[in-house]
Amino acid sequence: MPRITLSLLLLLAGLGLALAGCEQKGPWYDACSSLCSELAGHCELPGYEGSGACIPNCEEELDEYGSDGDDLLDCYEDAGCSTMDLIECKRLAQTDSL
Repeated sequence: MPRITLSLLLLLAGLGLALAGCEQKGPWYDACSSLCSELAGHCELPGYEGSGACIPNCEEELDEYGSDGDDLLDCYEDAGCSTMDLIECKRLAQTDSL
């Protein structure tokens, strides 16, 4: 009986480690992934190389603005590669002017 219990515990521990390695994708993940790829790839804006920090930061920012997150995302997409327009989007979001 103890052998079965030990085997079961090892199996559950392995399953727990496997599940812990799964990445949870939030509701903004796909939109942020696309935006970050565009900023890094097409626009070649400094600070967006790779999307390691860009995606989580984007998701957090859009979450912060709640229902205005869609408007902010639209603004960022419309800004294209213009750094000044991207900054203006952030300013408009902070002043509830989107």
